[in-house]
Amino acid sequence: MAFPSDPANSTKLDSSDTSAMLELFRAALGPLQTDYYLKTFTRFDANDRGGPSWNWAAALLTLNWMALRQLWGAALAYIGALLAAALLIFGIGRLVFQISGEAQMVGLAGTVVLSLSIPGVFGNALLYNACRKRIEAALAANATLADACAMLSRQASGRQRLIGLGIGNAVVLVATACLALTMTNLAGFASRTDDGAAKSLGTITDASTSHSGVASTLPPVAADKPAVVASAPVSGVSSMPAMPGSAASAPTSGSVPALASSAQHSGEKPPASPDIKAQAEPASSAEPPPQPVSQKTVQTKKLKVAPAKPSKATKVGSNAEAPYLVNVGLFADDNNARNAVAKLNDAGIPVISGVLETSKGKRTRVRAGPFATQAEAQRAADKIVFLGLEAVIVQQ
Repeated sequence: MAFPSDPANSTKLDSSDTSAMLELFRAALGPLQTDYYLKTFTRFDANDRGGPSWNWAAALLTLNWMALRQLWGAALAYIGALLAAALLIFGIGRLVFQISGEAQMVGLAGTVVLSLSIPGVFGNALLYNACRKRIEAALAANATLADACAMLSRQASGRQRLIGLGIGNAVVLVATACLALTMTNLAGFASRTDDGAAKSLGTITDASTSHSGVASTLPPVAADKPAVVASAPVSGVSSMPAMPGSAASAPTSGSVPALASSAQHSGEKPPASPDIKAQAEPASSAEPPPQPVSQKTVQTKKLKVAPAKPSKATKVGSNAEAPYLVNVGLFADDNNARNAVAKLNDAGIPVISGVLETSKGKRTRVRAGPFATQAEAQRAADKIVFLGLEAVIVQQ
C-alpha cells in the first residue's frame, strides 16, 4: 500500500512503537476491541489476505456486530440468505417436494448451525477487507497520513453507536413481547367465544333432546293397530267374528304374551297358546257365518274376490299340500300393513298380503303361511302373538 511522502509524519510514525499500517487500522476500527482486531489483522496483513479465524461476537450477534462495524452489504446478504433458506425449506421443499416434518426440522437445524458458524469463522476476514477499503479511500481523499487517520476515526464506530444498538434491541424486544401478548389475548378471546357458542349450541341441543324425550314417552295412538285375539279354548264357534281393532277383542290380547314372557324369563319353553278364537274376514250379508272344522280350528269361507298377488317374500305352496293359513289382520293403513309384513319377514315366517274390497273400503289383508299341517300353523301363530300381532288359524 502506498502512503503519501510527508517527512514530518513519517519521522513521527517511525519513532513510535507501531507502524503506519497499524495506526491506520486502529483509526478505522475505533475504540471498541481494537487490540484484538489489530493482532488478527497483523497476521492477515503478513499474508496479504484475510483467512479463517473465530469471532464470538460475529457468530452469536451477527446482525448487531455487522451493524456496529458498518458492514451493511454483508448484513443485507446475511438476511437474504436466511430468507432464502426459510423459503427453500418451508416453501418449495414442503409444497413442491413434499418433504416430511422431520426433514424440515433437520434443514432448520442445519440453517441455524450455518448462520452461526459462517459469520464466526469468516467475520474477521470480512472486517479486514472492509477496513482496507476504507483506508485506501481515506488515503486517496487526504494529502497526509494524519488527515487520513482523522477521517477514519470520524467514520469508525464508537460507544455511541453501541449504545444506540442496545436501545434499538430493547425496543425490538419490547415490541415483540407486546405483539406476542396481543396475539395471545386475541387467541384466548377467540377460544372463549368459541366455547360460549359451543355451550349455547349444546344448551339448545339439550333442550331439543329433552323435548324429543318427552314426546317419545307419550303413549302411541293405536287407533289403527289391530287388537290381538288370544282367548281360552272354545268348544264351539263364536256367533260373530271379531273385527280388527274392535273393543270386544282388546281385553284378551294380554293373556298369551304375559304367559310367554314369564316362561321366557324363567328359562323354560313357553307353553303352547290356547285355542285361538277365529276371526273371519268381513263377508257380505248373503254369505253364511264360518263353520267350525274342529274344537281348535275354525274354518272361514274365502271372500269372492280376486286373490291378491303375494309379496316378494311370500312362500306359496299348493292348497292341497299346505291348506292352513294364519290371519294376521286387515289393515286400513298401508304403513301398519307394511310394518306387520316386515315383522313377519324378520321372524322368518312366510307372508301373504293383498288388497281386499270390503264394505268399509279397501283393506290390506296380511296372512302367514301356507302351512302343511295344523301343528306348523299353531307354532307360527304362537310366534305371531309374541310379535304383538293377531293370529287366527284358518284352513283354505
